[in-house]
Amino acid sequence: MNRETSQYRRIGEYPEECFIQEIIDEYFSDKGFCRIETNCVDYVCEHPDTYERWHIEAHGASASIGLDFHLNLGQLICGISRHETKYALALPDMPQFRNQINNIEPWVCKVLNLHWILVDREGGIIILEP
Repeated sequence: MNRETSQYRRIGEYPEECFIQEIIDEYFSDKGFCRIETNCVDYVCEHPDTYERWHIEAHGASASIGLDFHLNLGQLICGISRHETKYALALPDMPQFRNQINNIEPWVCKVLNLHWILVDREGGIIILEP
C-alpha cells in the first residue's frame, strides 16, 4: 500500500493514530467518498451518489487503552446528531481493542448505529456493523 504524503504530513506507523487516520482516509476515498472538513470528529465523509455519511473517531494504541477507548467513544457519542449517519470508532486490530468492543452491548451499537473499524498492520480494514 502506497501512502505518499506531503512534507507537512507525518507518515504514521502501526498502531499509531495517524496511521489509522491515513488508512481510513485512503479506504473511503477509494470507495468514492468525499471528505468533509469538520472539528467535531477525526473524519467525516459522504458519498456523492448515495449520500451515505460516516462520522469516525480514530484511535491508536496507548498506555491506557481502556481509558482512551472510553474517552473516544464518549466523544463520538456526544457528536451523534443524525439517525441515518454511520458512526464509528477506528482502532488498531489488537486483542486489547477487541476486548473493549466486546464489552459494549450489541443492542447499544444497533440503537446508536455504531460501527467498529479495525485496521491491521498492513492497512487492511474490517468493519464490524451493529
